[in-house]
Amino acid sequence: MKAMPLSERLAARTERQGDCLIVTTSILSNGYGSIRADAPSRKSLKAHRVAYELHYGEIPKGMVIDHICRNRACVEPTHLRAVTHKQNAENQSRMNRNSKSGIRGVFLNEKSNRWGAQVKHDGVNHWLGYFDTSEEADRAATELRLKLQTHNDADRVAN
Repeated sequence: MKAMPLSERLAARTERQGDCLIVTTSILSNGYGSIRADAPSRKSLKAHRVAYELHYGEIPKGMVIDHICRNRACVEPTHLRAVTHKQNAENQSRMNRNSKSGIRGVFLNEKSNRWGAQVKHDGVNHWLGYFDTSEEADRAATELRLKLQTHNDADRVAN
């Protein structure tokens, strides 16, 4: 019996969920979908990388595949783009793991009871100062991210 081509195996293991095309089997602990390569290697491949290459061709050297939708299990080709590591890091909507404010780039200085704001870009922390409200600090951080970060889709959608 002839093995099913990788493209057909991937298509058979996905389902449409809204705009996303989600891998329905083999979701890794980090949220990425996985699929086995063709024989003889049969190694585990990240499904979004396979989907990108099937649709667009080889991933350019030094590039990673970014999920525009920020859903790691998604393999919808229109949600995938080749970007640098820096650009991929910019397309994150999450805040620091130890954030108590729940707002990206914003923290409460308990001593002064004021809200601090900062943006990290290219390995440099850009300090924006203290603000009276979390909304003001959030607005300042968002404005700077929009200026500095070319792939900061989360802030662009919100504005």
